[in-house]
Amino acid sequence: MPRCVPLLATLALIAGCTDTPTKPDTPSPSTPSTTSISPTVGTSEPPAPAPTRKAAVVYVSDGDTIGVRFQGEERVRPVRLLGIDTPETKDPDTGVECGGPAASRAVTRALPRGAAVTLVTDPTEDKSDKFGRLLRYVETTDQGDLALVLLRRGLARVYVYNREGVRFGRYREVENAARRANSGSWGKCPDFGD
Repeated sequence: MPRCVPLLATLALIAGCTDTPTKPDTPSPSTPSTTSISPTVGTSEPPAPAPTRKAAVVYVSDGDTIGVRFQGEERVRPVRLLGIDTPETKDPDTGVECGGPAASRAVTRALPRGAAVTLVTDPTEDKSDKFGRLLRYVETTDQGDLALVLLRRGLARVYVYNREGVRFGRYREVENAARRANSGSWGKCPDFGD
């Protein structure tokens, strides 16, 4: 054992002070790694569940943006659905795009005012965007992941802003199936997906 300062001898033993030097970020051969691994990299252990929070729907802005209120709070928070994009209905710079009203109607039917939703964060994504909207996966008890519902019906397309989230692989599979089947906007809107 290398020489340790007497006051630190006990700590050194607990910390595993050995003759074999290790790099600061490399675990010693006898201790398991505690380094965090990106959820997109294969691991032997399942990733920890993503943080979730229950909320009630207050409004639907369009096919990919809603407003919610968390229990015990008065403030209404805008939420942008992670991983998808729907055609615009309210952007003054683009006007109403083909497929936008259909996507908005689908979300309004799926999420009536007061509907209970679960918001799920993605550890690989930002928590909010530059407009202050929360970036979350939105799930319902009866339909599950709302983004998957919209992708399956051809009313949304996969959208990657900065990096791919943990659900994006599945989203791409569903989007590709809807595109091949000319579902929803894939069959009706020539510019959908551009």
